[in-house]
Amino acid sequence: MKGLYLDTSVVLTRYAPSDPNYQAVTALFLAVENQEITAVTSTLTLVEVASSVARAYEKFIQGEKIKISKEKLVMAYVEGIAKIPNLQFFMIGKEVGIQFNGVNIKLPLVFAKALEIAPRSGLKSLDNLHLAAANIALKTLGLKIDYLVTQDDEILKRRGEIRRIIEIPIASPQEIIELEGLPAR
Repeated sequence: MKGLYLDTSVVLTRYAPSDPNYQAVTALFLAVENQEITAVTSTLTLVEVASSVARAYEKFIQGEKIKISKEKLVMAYVEGIAKIPNLQFFMIGKEVGIQFNGVNIKLPLVFAKALEIAPRSGLKSLDNLHLAAANIALKTLGLKIDYLVTQDDEILKRRGEIRRIIEIPIASPQEIIELEGLPAR
């Protein structure tokens, strides 16, 4: 059984029927829910979902007869994602010390790993944090991760280079569906 790390782009698409990758993501989540595939993500995903939904609040309520506060909408999404059957969340809270010109700075392990990855990946901060989280999940926590699954164009475009950095192959939801022979739903 394949083990996947899902980044926020995949998790959010589960709730976006207009997204071109919605069907592949739906099939992927059905496979997770049916325990055909194992899937993990960092607790960082919940924070990123909350931020994304809050930023898109006006789009959500346009033309809707039912009014819901931004806070309630955000929490509804976060709760829904937290309750996805068989999606495991892991926390990377261990602190480590790193040296900068003789100064020891303590920071969370995921930040230290992202600092190591950032100059090599050239990606945005949150993307580097997800790459770091996936690498830590595999190397430090011993979780089974065969692929990091994303819809992020920058990560997919640089997948070979990123694979060398984090030691995990990168794939889109559609590629996982095809690789695993899962039915399109």
